Amino acid sequence: LIEVAFLVWFVCRGRMATSVSLRRLCPAARRCTRRLSSPVMVSQERMKQFMHAELSYFQQRQPKPMKLEQIVHTSHPFLVARLVHTELPIRFAARIKHVESWPNWEQHKDLVDIHTIFCESFQSLRLINLKKSDLQEFTDVIYDIRRRHKAVVPLISRAMRSMERASILEEEQWSPWADQFLLSRISTEMLTAHYIECAESHVLGIVDAKCDPAQICQQAATKTLDAFRTGSHDPPVWIEVEQPPHAEKIEFSCIPQYLSYIVEELLLNSTRATVRKLDSHEHPSTRPLKVTICADQHQVAIKISDKGGGIPYGSSDRVWSYLYSTSPPPLESEREMVRVGSPLSGSGMGLPLTRLYARYLGGSCELMNMPGIGVDVYLFLSRVNPKENIDTDQEC
Repeated sequence: LIEVAFLVWFVCRGRMATSVSLRRLCPAARRCTRRLSSPVMVSQERMKQFMHAELSYFQQRQPKPMKLEQIVHTSHPFLVARLVHTELPIRFAARIKHVESWPNWEQHKDLVDIHTIFCESFQSLRLINLKKSDLQEFTDVIYDIRRRHKAVVPLISRAMRSMERASILEEEQWSPWADQFLLSRISTEMLTAHYIECAESHVLGIVDAKCDPAQICQQAATKTLDAFRTGSHDPPVWIEVEQPPHAEKIEFSCIPQYLSYIVEELLLNSTRATVRKLDSHEHPSTRPLKVTICADQHQVAIKISDKGGGIPYGSSDRVWSYLYSTSPPPLESEREMVRVGSPLSGSGMGLPLTRLYARYLGGSCELMNMPGIGVDVYLFLSRVNPKENIDTDQEC
């Protein structure tokens, strides 16, 4: 407090270089500057010191678990903005602490870049002044954060593979670290996506209380087929989406875009395997991909079956590893696949990330390998009670 008081005295004499309102900084600064009516000038170095103090303060706080009910009912743009403005700095501070928990993280450029990304996002949120009458500046900050954070998953993937090549990475050490980091990241991604939907699209946010899994699976199948279509030729794969005969329409509370991410990734993997297995004289209908949707009062289940030959012997136990991939270089048609906004694309970690998204939605993703025939993937999603937590953010 003495340091803060000295800074206030010093800046009030007009001898600092950078203008910023200290009221937006840490609680200690706000208490000492409560009588100031205008912004004061601070140097970049002093700002850095204050941000470090601010970060230390927020790292001592715990994120509040999010309930689906809270997300559904918080749909007014300002209320969502206030929630995001309150929660994201805590979560970003936790992610920064998580990066710093990795041994010698400063020696790994990709981890340093991730650390910088979260520090920049933390600072931008702490310096923004939330105005109920005009949320445009805050919206711009959220868009910047979302653009900035698109690099996080590829950077993590690159960091892992770089350390693996240098023989300084143990799977037992890295996997829990990555699981916690990436699962927690989903919650921040969800909050920013929810805000953008409410602020820009004037809808009730990203949760759909009547999400139709059959429709989502059909859309994902169409998208996959289009991706593998070459010119005027039909795609070299056959996808069937089905429900049990005479079954009632399935609807449940879910985040549709996350379910789409999962199904698209699973279909992409199955389609890739099927196309590579298909002989030139075979018709795609001889090796169809089948998507089956069913449900009871407790859960929704989606099964994706392919006849792509299965996973190589000895590899089925490693398919969930962040460091393992059964995929050879992509086909030309795969490079055309546009999956805008999907956090699973381009990371090389699609399958383990798919399982994390399933866990976030209160479900699970399991795989059954049939050697020489194909793979059956089972996606189970709970019919989430709106009053239950969907946020699994836990801090180290």
